[in-house]
Amino acid sequence: MNKWEKILILLTLLLLLGSCNNYSVENNTVKYNQNKFKILSSGLICVQNEDAIDSNYNYLNNDVDFTVNQTGNALIISTEKCTLVYKTGNQPIRDRITITFSKNTSIVTTPINSKDTQNLGGVIRSVDKFDGRLEYSEYNLASKTTPVNVPKGL
Repeated sequence: MNKWEKILILLTLLLLLGSCNNYSVENNTVKYNQNKFKILSSGLICVQNEDAIDSNYNYLNNDVDFTVNQTGNALIISTEKCTLVYKTGNQPIRDRITITFSKNTSIVTTPINSKDTQNLGGVIRSVDKFDGRLEYSEYNLASKTTPVNVPKGL
């Protein structure tokens, strides 16, 4: 083997190593670059440090379809309703994440660090998707609701 063949083989190996995905997926959680991305619903993705303690709420039963791709320094998580793009870097994490979603008839891409100046209709203020006597199907007030019969005395 001559010198150029060895260099070509070495470059090929380096390219293969560099193109390998370095994220992992377990249930509805994606781990990448010391962060956890929990897909809670098709419209809600939680971002945490990998060392963060999980809450008591069991998110593992959520049947949410999502895809994960890695392109260079970007991790892309897509659901039916949104796409989250996380980029590695030295800036604070809030400066490295963008969300793409549909709003009315247009597609909106926004960084998560931008100030929200509009009333988006509010969010459900509890983790269990209950608000009084209604159970919401997702984590927003516009989702389908089911009445809940709360017995007297509770």
